[in-house]
Amino acid sequence: MINEEALGLLKPHALLINCARGELVESAAVARALGSGRLGGYGTDVLEEEPPAPTHPLLNAANCLVTPHIGSRTRENVLRQADMALENLVLMLQGKPPLAQANAPKTPA
Repeated sequence: MINEEALGLLKPHALLINCARGELVESAAVARALGSGRLGGYGTDVLEEEPPAPTHPLLNAANCLVTPHIGSRTRENVLRQADMALENLVLMLQGKPPLAQANAPKTPA
């Protein structure tokens, strides 16, 4: 979706943030736009290849911040996840449905 053509539609020096999927962005095109000054900055915690190769074009690009796909990991977030996992385990052992479950797991007899 974000390729040379799409980048050309942005206002000069625009900032681009990708927190969806790495495959949505052509990294080489973004690196070129950053290098030429056409794109003002790029931030992402997703890349099309993870972990990225040391030669990935965005790792040394100007005005580019790449986090290791754990940008949402805070101490509070990790503690909440652990609490939910424990609560789900207790509910399952009690024969009750788990919280925020996308599928319908079978509880043990």
